Amino acid sequence: MQSAYLYRIVKRCAKVAGLPEGTTTHSLRHACATEMLKGGASVRHIQEMLGHADITTTQVYTHLAKADLQAVHARTAPSERRKDKDAPAFGLTNWRPRKRKKARRKRRRKPREN
Repeated sequence: MQSAYLYRIVKRCAKVAGLPEGTTTHSLRHACATEMLKGGASVRHIQEMLGHADITTTQVYTHLAKADLQAVHARTAPSERRKDKDAPAFGLTNWRPRKRKKARRKRRRKPREN
């Protein structure tokens, strides 16, 4: 199948599906890879699927929305997991830094005169 023919098929199907006008084969490929990453697929597997020789090419697909990062944080951060377990909050309410002892200066002894 030639790429121009595939491009026309995607354009026609995108229009029927109500997708944005700028939908292309590349944008669908990019969206698929991004959704797979969000779903938990490893970058290495996506690299193989897309046929990239270099992992840095695949890492372009690893851009994540702020909401995705917040969701991962909420799911994995110890402070957030603690909320589910009714564990006491970690707090240092009575904690104060120790007072530093003043460094003692060593007195210089005068050299003995003979």
